[in-house]
Amino acid sequence: MTKPNFDMTINMGNVITLVALIIGVAIGYGTLTVKSDLNAKEIDRINNVVITIPSTYIPRNEFQSYKERNERIEAKLDRLIEIQLKSN
Repeated sequence: MTKPNFDMTINMGNVITLVALIIGVAIGYGTLTVKSDLNAKEIDRINNVVITIPSTYIPRNEFQSYKERNERIEAKLDRLIEIQLKSN
């Protein structure tokens, strides 16, 4: 069996392939960089919107009323539990 014979010269096809590879890598890197920057800006924008939601849509005194309501419900449940325990 004979060894395969490879042509060791650089021709125009090799140069074109190498240039196309370099251009493709550069475009891919640039696209990924730009898209990641846009995603970071979008995340910051959404974060700012989410931070302002509680103060915009739910008045501060509304939280207090929820807290008071929960305390009343807890007190009623405590009384019911005491009554149930006394009856047993």
